Amino acid sequence: MLIWLVDDAPGNHQVARATVALAPGWTLCSFLSGHEAIAAFAALVLTPNQLPAVVLMDFFLGDSTGDAVCRELRRLEPPGHCCTVIGYSSVRSASDRIAAISGDRVLRKHATGAGVNPDLLRWLKAASRRG
Repeated sequence: MLIWLVDDAPGNHQVARATVALAPGWTLCSFLSGHEAIAAFAALVLTPNQLPAVVLMDFFLGDSTGDAVCRELRRLEPPGHCCTVIGYSSVRSASDRIAAISGDRVLRKHATGAGVNPDLLRWLKAASRRG
């Protein structure tokens, strides 16, 4: 399954890559800006099987905010496709805003000393079991 990370901090992409590598069946695609993610999503709308199953959305994205990007992704989403949007900010209130606007849940963004996010890993493994 395809998971997208939209986050302007390269270090968070390293943690996500390390975490997703431990979750068989998942592939990560990373975007450093909301504009990049929106453009990629819009380009894939005609091929919904290539759209992400999950989007990890940071809130503070430099030139935009995660809730605005989520709104646009939801607007572009083709009929019959519904990706899971996860508020994934280091600030809980920001993740909650994403969930309230157009997200589905919130996960804590953090890493162990090994550079893995245990909360994300647990969620990915559980989602894989649910199918």
